Amino acid sequence: MVHISRQWRHPKVLVGMMAAELLDIVACLVFFGIANPDTYRTAMWQVGSDNGFNSSPLEVLYAYANYRPLPTTPMVWSYFITQYNVVCSIFTLFLLLVKAVAYVMGIWRPPVALIGNIVLIGLWSLSIYGQAGPDYSDPAHPSRSAWYLRYSCDYATPSGQYGHCVQAKLSFAVTCIMLGIICLNLCLSVWSLFPTKEEMAERKQRLEDCRALEETAGTDEVEKAWEMGIYPRSPASVAQPFTPRTMASYALERKLPLRASSD
Repeated sequence: MVHISRQWRHPKVLVGMMAAELLDIVACLVFFGIANPDTYRTAMWQVGSDNGFNSSPLEVLYAYANYRPLPTTPMVWSYFITQYNVVCSIFTLFLLLVKAVAYVMGIWRPPVALIGNIVLIGLWSLSIYGQAGPDYSDPAHPSRSAWYLRYSCDYATPSGQYGHCVQAKLSFAVTCIMLGIICLNLCLSVWSLFPTKEEMAERKQRLEDCRALEETAGTDEVEKAWEMGIYPRSPASVAQPFTPRTMASYALERKLPLRASSD
């Protein structure tokens, strides 16, 4: 039988990573809150189009004007990824608060943390993909990732979007840091699942004590410890044990005032 440990290997390391996660999630909330709903997303899209790095946000207007099917907006420039980053940050902060309270109460154990970290890794991986995703909507200007992650923000200076370009870079950076912290939490959770030598020895000792107790359950020592050892044991007495009455008990009952008055 596989034994899974429920104790953390290094609790201080776990607390330190919670503190780091709190600082990073606050930074994520600040950057994604500034970007919501469209502070600079479309502007960055337009800067990339002006420099021939990706498609143009005006393609939608061209499609409307020429009665053509609307093109699919790449995720990196979509409204969805902006809202998703905000929701993902809020959810992570909520889970962090729950995790801190559960850890203090002794509920946040490695098996539970393993599931939570896997969920968070999936959520933040999608966030990274959305921020650095490809843009192949324009065959003439394909882009394997957002232009501001591959080029300098100097391209945004003529349009006055240099500061927003820096914010977009920092948003992606704090997202990568968040994913790294969660991956470290996952590694610590997996490592803590394996019991130490001391835990295995303690568990082995408990099993041996239980076996010894089971082996001595029907010996003479148990017979001597039985409270009705002066009487022969019967199936009924084994099923329904009771405290035997002694001569002193009967004598005390006969001296009670109510019993004496009834006699």
